Amino acid sequence: MTTEYRISQEITLELNAERLRQIAKGFDNEWDDESKYFADWCNDIEAYVVWARQMYRMRSPEKYRKRMLQIAALAIAACESYDRQQ
Repeated sequence: MTTEYRISQEITLELNAERLRQIAKGFDNEWDDESKYFADWCNDIEAYVVWARQMYRMRSPEKYRKRMLQIAALAIAACESYDRQQ
């Protein structure tokens, strides 16, 4: 069994680009920390999961993948916000 795992560089770059896109839309660290409660992150992520599932069911793999990247970037932002507030 492998005990080491690394996210591919391609995915890391895509996640970073998605997070930068979110920040450019005004959802930066300051907004995250002042406007979001921890439960809000779960609600936002859940909404994107529902949308991703719909894209999958509609047989739209590109949109499904895009939503999954957005979900991952939201989860990263949630973790970062949590860490800053500890």
